[in-house]
Amino acid sequence: MFPSLTRSEGAPVFELELDGRSLHGGSLRNLLSVELKESMDQLDALTVRINVPERVVEGLKFTRPGAGFKVRLGHSGAAMREVVGDILDVSHSRSASGWEITLAGVDRLHRLKKKQLTEVWEGNHRQVITAIAGACGLTPMVEEVSATGSVRMQLNEDAATVLSRIAKENNYFVRIEQGNILRFGRHGLPYLSEGVTLRWGQDILDVQLSYSLNDVVTEVTSRGQDYMQDNWVEGRGTAADVRRISGGLTAPDMVLMAFGPVTRFLDNAGQSQVSQAQERAQSEMRESAEKFLNGTVKCVGTPEATSGANLTIVDAGWPLSGIFIIKETTHSFDPGSGYTTSITYGSDSLPPGHERYWGAP
Repeated sequence: MFPSLTRSEGAPVFELELDGRSLHGGSLRNLLSVELKESMDQLDALTVRINVPERVVEGLKFTRPGAGFKVRLGHSGAAMREVVGDILDVSHSRSASGWEITLAGVDRLHRLKKKQLTEVWEGNHRQVITAIAGACGLTPMVEEVSATGSVRMQLNEDAATVLSRIAKENNYFVRIEQGNILRFGRHGLPYLSEGVTLRWGQDILDVQLSYSLNDVVTEVTSRGQDYMQDNWVEGRGTAADVRRISGGLTAPDMVLMAFGPVTRFLDNAGQSQVSQAQERAQSEMRESAEKFLNGTVKCVGTPEATSGANLTIVDAGWPLSGIFIIKETTHSFDPGSGYTTSITYGSDSLPPGHERYWGAP
C-alpha cells in the first residue's frame, strides 16, 4: 500500500499497473509521480513520471507504447473501482541531473476512433447509444437520457466522435469503465448513491470558489428545419429548466434581476422535430447556467470522486459549503505526499443562505 493520509473511510489506496506489472516494491523507488485526470468533456488521461536508475533496464521495461495500464482506487486495501486504458506517448529527458521518462495514456474510449463508418442511427437517445455500443462490442449503461425520437447521421466518422457530439449537444457525459462498459448519462448522476462528501478541517486541504454572470442567459431558442414537411420547428429553454444544483439563487434569476432578459438564439440548429429542438434549447440553457459557479478543492485521496458525480462540501462556510457537480478530478500520487485528489466542480446556482449577506431580492 502506498503511504498516504487517512480519510474517515480508512487509508486511501492508489495502485498502478503498467503492462501487467504492478509498480510496487523495487519499482516504487523509481516512481516520481502518477496523475490520473477524469473529465466530463475529455478522455480520462494518465501521466506517469519514472526515474531511470543506474540499472537502465529497470526503468526502460515500462516504456512500451501500446502497453495497457490499470489504476485501482480504493480505501484500506480494498479496490473500489478501476480505470483501464492504453499508453500512447512516451518521452525521455536526460541531463546532468538524471534521466526521466514520462508516459501518457488515455482510457479505452480512444479505441473507438480507429474505425470510421457511414451509418444512420434511428431511435431515441437510449436506443441510439445502445446500438452504437453494440456495434463496438461494448456493454451499454445508459442512465436518465431523453426518450424523444432522434436520427443521427454518422458520415465517415468514428464512434467516439459521434458519442462525444451527442453528449456535448445534450449535456450528457460518456466514458468507458471496467474496460468494456460504455457509461452514458446525465451530468450529476452520483457514482455512488450518496455521492462524495468532504468536510472542512477533516478531508479538505484547500478550497476555492468563484461565480460570474458572464455568458449566462435567461432564455434559449433553438430553431431547426423539418425538410420532409418543409417547415421550421422551434423549442425554448427558460430559467425553469435549470436544475438548481446547489439549491439556492440561480444564475439566470440573478441575470434577470440585474439586467433583464438576456436571450440566445440557435438558428438552423439541425433539429427536425419539435421535441428535438426543445431538448436542444433546454440543454443549452442548462449548459450556460452551469458555467456560473466554478471551484476547486484539494483533499486527501478520495477514490469515489469522479467526473459527473455530486460533491457535498460541509463546514467550510457560505458559499463554500453546498452541493455541486464534479467536472474534473485529478488523482495524484507521489512517494513524498502520498495519494491526494484535486477536484474541479461547478453549479448553476448558489447554495442557500445569500439573504443573510445580501438581503432579500
